Amino acid sequence: MKNLLLAILLLAWGGAWTSPAAAPVPAPTLPIRLRVVTYNIHHGEGTDGRIDLERIAALLSGMQPDIVALQEVDRNTTRSGRVDQFATLERLTGMTGAFGKAMDFDGGSYGVAVLSRLPLLHATSRPLPGASDREPRTDLTVDVEMRPGLPTLQFSSTHLDQGRDIVSLIPGAAWAAGATASNPAMTNAAWELRIMRSPD
Repeated sequence: MKNLLLAILLLAWGGAWTSPAAAPVPAPTLPIRLRVVTYNIHHGEGTDGRIDLERIAALLSGMQPDIVALQEVDRNTTRSGRVDQFATLERLTGMTGAFGKAMDFDGGSYGVAVLSRLPLLHATSRPLPGASDREPRTDLTVDVEMRPGLPTLQFSSTHLDQGRDIVSLIPGAAWAAGATASNPAMTNAAWELRIMRSPD
């Protein structure tokens, strides 16, 4: 499988927790653990030149993630056989998610996605600023419902390149996971994330 370009996992709590007006969550329910995976699927193409979404789905399922950030996802493009790769990976992994289109491409669309075993309450895709000679990028931010009574987690998937400042571009996300085209040394990865209540 083609090396996956995985770059950054940022922690930026300020304003990321949205706590309901209900009574505080009892201490024994926290911390909780999340397994987060970020994966540049390169429109499903491996080093052998084959587009194989079943292979990607098997790899993801083997990691047993709670949330997955995907980059370079095609939907109905000619180069990928007019397959909706996002919908296919949802079906093959048994996860649900959201897609953020970065641009129209080759008769379809191309962008980033999030897959999740947890319920997604809301998804927002925002174009990121960039020079006119660069490929368009987008930030896909989802609100993830944790256990009942816990605050909502905001999680972002993006695909950056050199010269973009993610800290200023995605200020509201608790976790941002993505690939960067300027750091090919980074490969596929999974994190276990301990979520603690932010200080009052």
